[in-house]
Amino acid sequence: TDGDGINVFDTEKNRIHSDISLPGRSVQVVYRDKKGNVWIGSFADDAYVRLASGGFSKIFKDAVDVRCFCEDGDVMWIGTSNGIYKVDINTLKIIKLYKIKENLVRTISLDSNHNLWIGTFGGGLVKYDHSMRHKQNFSTDNGFPSNTVNGIIRGKNGSFWIATGEGVVCFPSERKKNFVVYSLKNKLDNTNIRAIAQDHKENIWVSTNKGISCLKKCDTTFINYGYKDNV
Repeated sequence: TDGDGINVFDTEKNRIHSDISLPGRSVQVVYRDKKGNVWIGSFADDAYVRLASGGFSKIFKDAVDVRCFCEDGDVMWIGTSNGIYKVDINTLKIIKLYKIKENLVRTISLDSNHNLWIGTFGGGLVKYDHSMRHKQNFSTDNGFPSNTVNGIIRGKNGSFWIATGEGVVCFPSERKKNFVVYSLKNKLDNTNIRAIAQDHKENIWVSTNKGISCLKKCDTTFINYGYKDNV
């Protein structure tokens, strides 16, 4: 939540309770890794790890604005407003901080070659290889619809879907530069895309400033759900 920490749903007692006490109460991201550890990123505070074996660990010594986690083998990439941290999942030690030109990182995803697709606030979409060497950038300077990227997912067919401040962008293939933009002309009620997901039928779901919208597989127009639909 934004200001009240984390709410935990107890499936046995069928109720919500809070058993995670955090100094940073504004939680922006939660991620569960392959070991069962829960990574929690807070606004202008820190990254906390709730260990599967019990107990809490803190990643940073100073306050950091944590925005996303991306698990990559034994490495956790942590996107922040101060660049990207590479952290050892086993020891929880920082390996390195990468200061990139587009420092305000909001989301990170990996492709099949372990290249990092990085969404930023103000710098658009950028791609770096596994050694953090710059490969490509997509911004309004070269035809990308927005310099604000809020979410990235890798589709089941190898495509990449990008949530931007001006619609949804689809890269049909991770190896090509061509992309398709979905906006108002595709019946989106609102183009400020805040989050994005794909279901098991390969439909794309997005949340916007006006509700929730769905793009069915192989379709080109969105179905919108808003307050009139009890959303």
